[in-house]
Amino acid sequence: MKKVENQLIIIDGGENTEKIGLLQKIRNNKMILITAEGEMVCRNLEHIKTIQLP
Repeated sequence: MKKVENQLIIIDGGENTEKIGLLQKIRNNKMILITAEGEMVCRNLEHIKTIQLP
């Protein structure tokens, strides 16, 4: 996961706009994602099924 920091990613197929964005940081089994709207979203890595790079 550290390899894709600072890249655009799609989480779990991108069903929700909060699951598409720039992966800013990974720390303590959590990720910080910046969405297209500029919103910071924190996600637990254990709840993520798939990650895609566009």
